[in-house]
Amino acid sequence: IEWLFLFLPIIYHTVYGLWITFTGQPNVGRYRYSKNIFYFFQRLTALLLVLLLTFHVLAMKGVFGAGSPLTFNPEHPTATVIRAITAYGFVSYVVYPLFVLCAAYHLANGFWTAAITGGLTVSAAAQRRWGAVCFLIFLFTFGCGMTALVSALRLPTTPTAMVIK
Repeated sequence: IEWLFLFLPIIYHTVYGLWITFTGQPNVGRYRYSKNIFYFFQRLTALLLVLLLTFHVLAMKGVFGAGSPLTFNPEHPTATVIRAITAYGFVSYVVYPLFVLCAAYHLANGFWTAAITGGLTVSAAAQRRWGAVCFLIFLFTFGCGMTALVSALRLPTTPTAMVIK
């Protein structure tokens, strides 16, 4: 199930996105229109997400060492995820917030771009309205991600401390 619904779609999207990134010709340096800047940040967040997702998956799979606090333990799933998030201050307060910000932007801007590319928002007014909706999508996903992260940082890191009595 993990491969079918998680890894394969992400791998497809990553390969296709990297192809677009490395074959595209951004012109943000010559034309500083807002949509050119959005295009640039879509590509930048894509590259950062590839790095962050790779780090996340490899860390959870134990590639950084079996005793690493980043390794996932299926016997204590919540506790090990909390331990991984809180193990290193840099990971907790830089890597994961950056991950959440990049993912929220990439999702919202991807929806906006897909609607234009697919011909769903042809007029300028439709694009403005859809842009407002996508901004709300960004705020919602960023808010949910940061709420989850802050909540995780406040939880105890040992499985026995997490037991509800």
